[in-house]
Amino acid sequence: MSAEPIAVGEAAHATIAPSGHEMWGNCPGSLALSVGRPDGDSEYSREGTAAHWLASYMFESGNDGHGLIGTNAPNGWPITADMVDVIGRNYVATVKALADGADEFHVEQRVDVTPYVAGCWGTADVIIVRGTELQVHDLKYGMGVEVDAEENGQLMLYALGSLARFDLAYDIDTVRLVIHQPRIKGPTEWTVTPLDLYAFGERANAAAQLALDVLAGKVEPTYNPGRDTCRWCRAKAICPDLAAFVKAQTCGDIEPVADEPRVPDANVGADVLGKAMVAVPLIEDWCRAVRAEVERRLLAGQPVEGFKLVQGRRPARSWTDEAEVERVLKAMRLKTDEMYTYKLASPPAVEKVLKGKPRKWGKLAPLITQGEPSKSVAPVSDKREAIVVTPRTNDIDDLSTDEELI
Repeated sequence: MSAEPIAVGEAAHATIAPSGHEMWGNCPGSLALSVGRPDGDSEYSREGTAAHWLASYMFESGNDGHGLIGTNAPNGWPITADMVDVIGRNYVATVKALADGADEFHVEQRVDVTPYVAGCWGTADVIIVRGTELQVHDLKYGMGVEVDAEENGQLMLYALGSLARFDLAYDIDTVRLVIHQPRIKGPTEWTVTPLDLYAFGERANAAAQLALDVLAGKVEPTYNPGRDTCRWCRAKAICPDLAAFVKAQTCGDIEPVADEPRVPDANVGADVLGKAMVAVPLIEDWCRAVRAEVERRLLAGQPVEGFKLVQGRRPARSWTDEAEVERVLKAMRLKTDEMYTYKLASPPAVEKVLKGKPRKWGKLAPLITQGEPSKSVAPVSDKREAIVVTPRTNDIDDLSTDEELI
């Protein structure tokens, strides 16, 4: 284990953070535009921080974490049985298996990337050296965006910093990058050579230098809106080029002619729809960012023209002390079905209870049903197989020419 692990959330962010590579690596002006803007301590980020802390605890202590169920992580997030199970079984156990016989095993380790990329350092979740192979593991606990290890800039930067520390001692010839998303899918891996990483580092350093020059006022800012580029950018709501992009995608260059109504085209071309669909996720991100920025300003007492804060609906009522309520209700001699509500446990919950008891679970398996997965739209680059749908012929006659209705 690492002798000096970095506590989760302890270190301040680097100016050129590996986690922001998609942003500063593709949009030179994004770094300067984001400086000083709030990160936004969302429920998702707090949950992710707690998950990383729990994983670090399991690695460092060798404990399975079950003793922490019902307690809180240092940031106040509750540790649940599901979190312990998912982290322990789908992440910690997988990493330990890949680390079998490791020469080096480091958890929450600070990596210095500045020998290759100006101003860049960060904290890698797990670094392993096994013979001539370097492994860099990254845990992403959220249920949102699926992330692939292939050419992942964040992990490649962590790997560069790890090479700077371990390459001379171990003569590393292979780097394995692994992303774990235990609540979405199994781990994804990608291997790369140190030479390819060094070439990537040169490109990343050029992008970092440009972003830093914009930040220092040496170069005029330019922006490059895109879904991956803007996804985690704190300046989405105030970015001039993103606003222009949204306007262009939603309004185009169409100028309405006075007294000439525009007729919607029901047969709009597939190329037009495809172009619009590509922009939809980014536009949705922009909309959420604008809403959050307006709310932030109003909550800070700053005016936003045309909008105000109002009192929303009150939360549902709840008991302040359930144990005392139980005592009072029992003293009133209420029946059990008047005091409590019961719900049958779900198949996954029962499966956990019957873990290691296949005969008992086998009796329940025939009583389980599961619906078909829903169909969803995805870009052609998505690795899932396309569903082939045969276009239906028009089985409804054109009523305008039906003589029986004339």
